[in-house]
Amino acid sequence: MENPFEKTREYRGSQGYFKLQNNINKLMSEQTHCSICGSTHDLTVHHVLPCKNYERLYTNKDNLIVICNNCHHQYHAKYS
Repeated sequence: MENPFEKTREYRGSQGYFKLQNNINKLMSEQTHCSICGSTHDLTVHHVLPCKNYERLYTNKDNLIVICNNCHHQYHAKYS
């Protein structure tokens, strides 16, 4: 079983980008509300765990959630 926390270079290239976009599109079609507040407006996808040190998390669909822009900004204001 592969370790999702193992750092590699393959996930940020064009192949990783297209995999990420595919996962985002699937998630956005499945979930139509913010995971935090329930809003249905201005939705975006957020990485649950930061990918800076764990490249495999960049494209991992289990590391993505749908949230509204308001909750996204609040999250980054508090935790960034």
